[in-house]
Amino acid sequence: MYDWKELFNHMPARYTRENSPEDIATHIELHQKLAHATALVQISPADDDRSRMITICCKDQPGLFTKITGAFFLHEMDIQEARIYTWTNKTAIDIFKVKLPIDALLDDTWSQRLKKDLMGALENRNHLEAILERKMASPDAAPDARYHATPSVRLDNDASRFFTVISVSAGDGLGLLYRIARALHRSDVSVCTARIATFGYLVMDVFFIQGRDGQKILERARLQEIQDSLMAVLDQPRS
Repeated sequence: MYDWKELFNHMPARYTRENSPEDIATHIELHQKLAHATALVQISPADDDRSRMITICCKDQPGLFTKITGAFFLHEMDIQEARIYTWTNKTAIDIFKVKLPIDALLDDTWSQRLKKDLMGALENRNHLEAILERKMASPDAAPDARYHATPSVRLDNDASRFFTVISVSAGDGLGLLYRIARALHRSDVSVCTARIATFGYLVMDVFFIQGRDGQKILERARLQEIQDSLMAVLDQPRS
């Protein structure tokens, strides 16, 4: 018998506050199916022909955010919004609003190919990093000088009892969220919760992170290393 009350006890307050009862019911249905699958990927229409809502339900794992954003970057999806949550039973519910590239509108197979690459990454069957390294080195992936905004990174240990909070703002660009996610992963931190938003050409992202010990990061040297690694990503030359 499915223990609904126990499941609600695993949901963070922020998750229940930011999601409608209908969406929560959908996520519970996905969670039920996790008993027979490694991950579930649901794609649904958004508010215009080029936008889609993509919901991913899976067990949390190291580098999860990097794997998901890497698959989106591979398919040149422009991430407009993202809300990522981790329930206390280690269920990850990640919700993305993406804008499709024009080519995807003419390709009936794009969703199947995206799902295949997402599932391959989540099940550790494919390793996208080498492919994405080449993609990041291409001129097309360079930040667009027309959308320049002075980048900033702020780390705050007072805003949350349990997490170090990182606020990032920068000009948008193809693969930017993947670059940020990869930098955080290489800094050996866990992204527990995130809120990503794009306003025109300006990206404003907030990440709630912890060290591998499940605690806030308090050492000044570690905080400086994380800030420097993110600024190195945001300060890349523009085409």
